Amino acid sequence: MLNRRFALLAPLLIAALVAAPPAAAQQAADDRPPERSITVSGAGGVFADNDIATFSLGVSTRRTSAREALRSNSFAMRRIRGAVRDVGIEPKDLETSVVSLSRRTVGPPKRRRTVYVARNAVTVTIRDLDRAGDVVDAAVRAGATSVFGPEFGLADPQGLYREALGLAFADARAKAERLAREAGLTLGPALRIQESGAEEFDRSQPAQGGEEESPATVGAPPVSRGRTRITADVVVVFATS
Repeated sequence: MLNRRFALLAPLLIAALVAAPPAAAQQAADDRPPERSITVSGAGGVFADNDIATFSLGVSTRRTSAREALRSNSFAMRRIRGAVRDVGIEPKDLETSVVSLSRRTVGPPKRRRTVYVARNAVTVTIRDLDRAGDVVDAAVRAGATSVFGPEFGLADPQGLYREALGLAFADARAKAERLAREAGLTLGPALRIQESGAEEFDRSQPAQGGEEESPATVGAPPVSRGRTRITADVVVVFATS
């Protein structure tokens, strides 16, 4: 009885397997653009003046004992942190980046002695770039022995990226309109849009209207903010008729 049922169902199963397209083939068919369409890429970019900067401010101390080196170094860093807060840096914009203690042997061969070197560094985010030079000057006056930076950036890059994304789509539509006109077609709506991602570059560009620097306070290094360009890329499939 079982064999008879299988004999009746077998032709139906074979027909169903033959009729059903493989999953990979179906996926490939879904990914293909419609026959009457135009696929184009678009790019857009937005320049913006940098509005934040980060500096690394550090201090090293050398003492004959590990405990004394670390204690003296911690005291010096507290002075530096207090000094930069006095010129407008908020606690949330201070981040410890280095805490280290090492033993070294110094002096000529016959008079070798062991010393301990402690180092502490803090990364400072400056949101008022007109005060960048003052922040560095205050840190050095308070005892900082190393300064690295600046690294510039933007406080709201996502908002600028969305603007660049709109420009990228407009660029794609302009290309599609020209291609459709050359081919004697009428451009229709966008059927598919693929975002290719964002990129930031050209940080060295001068700020619009000329260089902007921190006030020329005695001892404060001049800091030019420059500009950043944010770009976006899209691929768009437009219907045609």
